[in-house]
Amino acid sequence: MLKRTLFLLASVTLVMSLQAQDKRELGKKAPVKIEPVTESTVALPLTGGVPTYGPSALTWVAADTMGNTYGPAIGALNPMAFDPWTNAVMLFHRGKASYGTTGQVFYNYSTDNGATWTRVTPPVNGSVAQAARYPSMTFNNPTKGSALTSSLLGFAWPELVGGAFGGVGAGADESIGAGSTVAVIDAGVAPRLYSSQVPVFASDNTNLIVWASDNAGDASLKLWKTTDFQAIDSLTPPQWESAAFEDGGSITMGGAANNGVLYYGVLGTFPIQTPIASGWTPGYSKSTDNGATWSTFNAVDFRNIPALSKYDRLYDYVKFDGFVSYQGDINVDANGYVHIVTQLTDTTSTEGGVNAVVELFETANGWDGK
Repeated sequence: MLKRTLFLLASVTLVMSLQAQDKRELGKKAPVKIEPVTESTVALPLTGGVPTYGPSALTWVAADTMGNTYGPAIGALNPMAFDPWTNAVMLFHRGKASYGTTGQVFYNYSTDNGATWTRVTPPVNGSVAQAARYPSMTFNNPTKGSALTSSLLGFAWPELVGGAFGGVGAGADESIGAGSTVAVIDAGVAPRLYSSQVPVFASDNTNLIVWASDNAGDASLKLWKTTDFQAIDSLTPPQWESAAFEDGGSITMGGAANNGVLYYGVLGTFPIQTPIASGWTPGYSKSTDNGATWSTFNAVDFRNIPALSKYDRLYDYVKFDGFVSYQGDINVDANGYVHIVTQLTDTTSTEGGVNAVVELFETANGWDGK
């Protein structure tokens, strides 16, 4: 009887131990910070048009001026776009009191490889509320035409609502430099208040513009898509619901397109076989029907890549604040393989941790990295 009792106790202990090992500890996403009301100014001298700081071999050109430096201060943003078929470079940014407000968003473009720039007016969000922050942009030139009129420009940004993040804004210009802009605002409704990251991207063979955002209420993502900014579809695909991240968290990395297939990258608390520190890994979802439906996220456990096996967690760039702060970006190559750039930390070799910027990329045989 005693032997049977000991066996039962051992069995229960083993089950509890296995369950404990399988339980994941999920790091909590850092809250969004609003820029300070009082801003400080730092003057840096210029010598002959070339700053005294930075590589002297580079030529520096002022494309425009902003009211402050906060606009491009998030790693997931894409404030600049280059259309190789029109040879135009575009830069999307917040305004300045001399020509607008810091809540208005403008773009400049250059057709001479960045030597000279033209600001386009009116502001992209001139017809709607004007409390834009952290703007991103893309271009759409499915015909690959060489004229500026061939390229539609798409824009997206988080919108302050009542002085706090929660809304999403988006807009377009019918062609490069046209100034015929249109914009829309989704103000968000609690508890689905959107975050400060709203990356935007475009299809490579249709007129489709796509943008998406995570939110403060749960781990789900919402997507908007349109071909004309008259009819705008919005959806949360089932594969993007909070449960896909085990209700932990998600941080957008942005999207890319190749041969009509759309890809969207996220840093999230994906369920993976072997728990990882903080519970966060990169992953992507793809659509083959212009964003109507999306695949389950393909999560990348970089610890299984031989070259990166010592890296045991994503790099948290704000330490000891009780939250996780991660960054990443996504692109796709001509063969349809996804590439993700992010930062990792190796605490296996040293307790203090060794950090690295890495590229994770798909191959015919699975994931690799460097």
